[in-house]
Formats: sequence, C-alpha cells, structure tokens
Amino acid sequence: MQNEVGGCIESIYPFADDVAIICNDSGKIDGLPANRFLMDNNGDIYGFICGTFLIVGVGEEDFADVPEELIDKYMNAMEISHMAI
Repeated sequence: MQNEVGGCIESIYPFADDVAIICNDSGKIDGLPANRFLMDNNGDIYGFICGTFLIVGVGEEDFADVPEELIDKYMNAMEISHMAI
C-alpha cells in the first residue's frame, strides 16, 4: 500500500460500511495534488485527500477486499466527490 500511495499510509474511516480510505499520511504537507473531498451527511466538506488513495475493506485484524456488494457504491461515491481545481 505504501508503494501505491507514495509514502507512509494513513487510514481514514469516514463511512458507515466496513471500508477505509488509505492515503499518504503526509500528502497535504508534501504538496501532492488534491484528489477528493470528504463530506459529511449534509454534503458539507470537512477535509480532502491529496494524492493517490485506495479504498479497502476492513477485516477483523487487517485490511481486506472491499465486499463485492460495496464496490459499485464506492466507485460511484468517489467519482461524485471528485475535486476539480
């Protein structure tokens, strides 16, 4: 995962489902390009992800595959929240 995001990883759990966002923990500081907004249930922006990120499933002790029934949901959610600057 470190290779994919280009550095040390940070895991963020902004969703009710058992999935996490994995991103570069210093992406903002390192000036990586802004990629996606993080929005609350009201659509208000509370943060953003810089650089490459992954969405992974959350297992009992480690990360796992995203459950099949959630793949389309999060593919669509990440497209909608694309940050255009």
